[in-house]
Amino acid sequence: MNVYGVLLKLFSSPNYLSQNPVELTEKTLLWCTKNKCQILASEKVSPLLSKIGTLPPVFFVRGNLECFQLPAVAVVGSRKATNYGLACAYRLSRELSARGICIVSGLARGIDGVSHRGALSVGGRTIAVMGSGFAHLYPKEHQKLAFDILDSGGGWLSEYPPFEPPLPFHFPQRNRLISGLSLGTLVIEAKKKSGSLITALCGLEQGRDVYVVPGPIDSDLFQGGHELIQNGAKLVSSVRDVLEELPFDYDSSLVNETREATCFSFGRAFTLSDWLKSYGQNGIAELQIAVEQGQVFEIAPQRYLSTSDGAPKESCQMKFS
Repeated sequence: MNVYGVLLKLFSSPNYLSQNPVELTEKTLLWCTKNKCQILASEKVSPLLSKIGTLPPVFFVRGNLECFQLPAVAVVGSRKATNYGLACAYRLSRELSARGICIVSGLARGIDGVSHRGALSVGGRTIAVMGSGFAHLYPKEHQKLAFDILDSGGGWLSEYPPFEPPLPFHFPQRNRLISGLSLGTLVIEAKKKSGSLITALCGLEQGRDVYVVPGPIDSDLFQGGHELIQNGAKLVSSVRDVLEELPFDYDSSLVNETREATCFSFGRAFTLSDWLKSYGQNGIAELQIAVEQGQVFEIAPQRYLSTSDGAPKESCQMKFS
């Protein structure tokens, strides 16, 4: 493949009228060389991805190419997730990753970020599919997470050249790639009109499985997922429900049979207020220590996720406000 020619053709399109195509091609190649970014055709990235239909001529890839060959499950959900949803995403991603399954998500706030972290917590592989070029990592607060993914042997994938900004229409478009890399898509929280639902529908069109974690029948955050279940998606109440649908064997002795509807023994989401109710005003110092030791990480302003049993017990209640 003539990468220079492919990029020159791309940058000569109407989308780049204001820029010199030769200069932009050379700038892109230089950036990719300096930042260990590979420019590959879809069949060189993943055999699953190459089967999904209309694709760009090349993808931009950073990280360990071997992780794109692993059996993978996409985990997607709301950017404004509930504590319950965050806990489910962390636990299920962690348990899938512990069994050698690569977790694919979109690096977004909420469910995406927590899913990546769940995989990293057990030394697993995870792939971030970007809605921008790699020189514009988005959101900014997930830049460290993005590089943690590379350091753990995971990867980044984008159909956008490095200097492409995170434009709104990029994100629905990249969702087909999240499902396309995966054997199935696990939906944690999805409204009727949401990016998570777009990813699941893309998966169905691609002939892939869709799994859904249910929620309260009166919560808008779960209505899209419930509709998927009504149309044949598999209801998930433990990691076993996903594992038994995958086309390979796994060690069933590793599967925790506990099915808790309210919380998990680790991966509890909680607010700063929850923490202070349990530990008092002096708990701020203890929280800072827990963050420094990696037992807790901040997922949003004054919202945290515990990677151990140290979270306040109130945090495991299902909160949908």
